[in-house]
Amino acid sequence: MRTTTAALATLAALSLTACGGSDEQALTPASAAGSTPSAAVSPAPSPVPDAYTTGSDVTTHGAIGGDVKAVRDLLAPAKEGGPVDWEAVRAVFTTGGASVRGDGTVRTLATLFPDSAAVPAVEAALGGTSGLSDAARAQQVDKGMVVILTEKVIGELEAAQDKAAKGETDPAEGAPHHVDEAYAFFVADGQGPAATADKREKAPQLVGKVRAPIVAGLAAAQTAAAAGDATALAAATARTQAAFDHLYYLAVNRYLGETGEVELAEGGAFYLAIQPRVRAAVPAADTAITKGLAGGDLAAAKAALNSDAVFAALGLTAAQRVG
Repeated sequence: MRTTTAALATLAALSLTACGGSDEQALTPASAAGSTPSAAVSPAPSPVPDAYTTGSDVTTHGAIGGDVKAVRDLLAPAKEGGPVDWEAVRAVFTTGGASVRGDGTVRTLATLFPDSAAVPAVEAALGGTSGLSDAARAQQVDKGMVVILTEKVIGELEAAQDKAAKGETDPAEGAPHHVDEAYAFFVADGQGPAATADKREKAPQLVGKVRAPIVAGLAAAQTAAAAGDATALAAATARTQAAFDHLYYLAVNRYLGETGEVELAEGGAFYLAIQPRVRAAVPAADTAITKGLAGGDLAAAKAALNSDAVFAALGLTAAQRVG
């Protein structure tokens, strides 16, 4: 289930810099993304807490959400057609400041998951090399951050597998701690992928079917980590990845129904989260989807995304198809 560095590198700017877009909510900081009863993470409150309680202190990990919010605040003028201070955005993305490790070094969005294809894509958007409007570039940055956090979640689960295989199950430093870190990056103080999952659940038929499966995968990983069961952890990681892929399938499918530069930019950014698995399994579908997000044949792109072959590659079921 691991995504190789080489595969991600080849995807760097293909979707993001080729697309355009604008989102109806994207630049409004999430205010009710959900929470856990644990004091170790401090996300925004939710009426239905996640079925996950951290067993170690991951407060500083979740604090990366402060950088995400700072970037979103700087991008907000683009939503109303105003100018963006791109150098200020770049400074937050590359130097951070909200999340500090125990050794005193700063954890930054740019270095959180260096192998992510979203990193060079965000950097291209920051540099304005795509030729798109500020509003479209803002979506590329905003959604790129979410993809980076998602990949970091999976990266922490893979790190937990390595420690479990070595019998390292200390709650504060071993495999369980890595799973707690994964949850912290998922929530990111109300600014992470959890908030994106909440937005997808606004459709009545999707309520309870997007965020909860991701949390269930993380909870299964936590149980396996505590038991030092690397095999079960691998299965939980695959389960979590498939749940994330469902989230991003929904997001890309939604924006393949749009024609505006800003909307397509958002869809292109989200596509980076699933593109490695689509491209590896169904290259023709990846080509069709990429062209559609670049302003090409949207009907062909949507058909490719909803094909049986792509669903198999993403571990999705027919019941999850929204068409």
